[in-house]
Amino acid sequence: KATAPYSDEALIGIGEVSKGEGDGSTFSGDATADDVIREYFDQIAQNYANGQEAPNAYTTDEGVDMSQFTNKLILGAVAYSQGTDKYLGDVLNTSDSPNSQDGDNPYSTLGHTFDEGFGYFGAPREFNAFFDDSGIDGALDRNGDGAIDLESEYTYTWADYAYDRGSVGGDFHTEAFNAFLKGRTAIVNEAAESEIRSHAADAREAWEKVVAANVVHYLNSMESDVEAGISDSEIDERNNTDFNAHWAEAKLFVWALQYNPTGVATSDALDLQSLHATLGAAPPYDEYDQNGASGVKNNVTGPAKQAIQDAFEDPAFDEALSDW
Repeated sequence: KATAPYSDEALIGIGEVSKGEGDGSTFSGDATADDVIREYFDQIAQNYANGQEAPNAYTTDEGVDMSQFTNKLILGAVAYSQGTDKYLGDVLNTSDSPNSQDGDNPYSTLGHTFDEGFGYFGAPREFNAFFDDSGIDGALDRNGDGAIDLESEYTYTWADYAYDRGSVGGDFHTEAFNAFLKGRTAIVNEAAESEIRSHAADAREAWEKVVAANVVHYLNSMESDVEAGISDSEIDERNNTDFNAHWAEAKLFVWALQYNPTGVATSDALDLQSLHATLGAAPPYDEYDQNGASGVKNNVTGPAKQAIQDAFEDPAFDEALSDW
């Protein structure tokens, strides 16, 4: 069951985003992830029923990629929120989750709580064996039984993102996994709750850096899109599919950042409202039309990347900013 923020917490700056109904209507300012996902699922289904085909069926007149919105909102408002806010936060204590055997199960209640946070991160239990300098295996038959165990031999989305960004700069994948491993070991060894929560905090910190690096990655992709050029017809129709997708992904990962209540992004270090205003409510076709690629970079992607870089003190946000 999703935590309350999924259906209770308004998305910052959502009030200017198109609902995709073709009449210029936008979401209310207090719309939640649940509201947006349900609206877009209904709209996409209606568009297909009316005979539209991809990508038009999942793209609003303004160029908002509704498929990216639904996918990435679930990653942020459910998986990231559940992992960082609930299981590595609210209920990770010996009052709600005692470190004693959970019924007949071979683990404690506290261990199970920690495991749920790890599950939302999505790494296999032997994650370090799944990657090296040459790349990552999304699935690996570690026990040689000729099959992939989806509970222990598969790399899910957030862990895969951690490798994708961390292998370029920051080492976020090993930083997060080692924090999870140390925390679980501390639980088995019945360490003090403060030690366990310290490892959980390290895991959350690394995970948040992955989210922030994803924002930068898709801002960089937007810059590549405008440098390659967007045609006049694509500007008029708002239908450059790469540009639409990359803007949506940058926007959605900024939204994901609001779901970790102890993160850098929810502190005074980063103004999420201002960052959303910089990205706008739709892909910046007008900026490109008026000022070209340099306008998008100087007025949209550049300031957004600078805000992220200023907020996060990890050297990777200086060294790998242009490489992600």
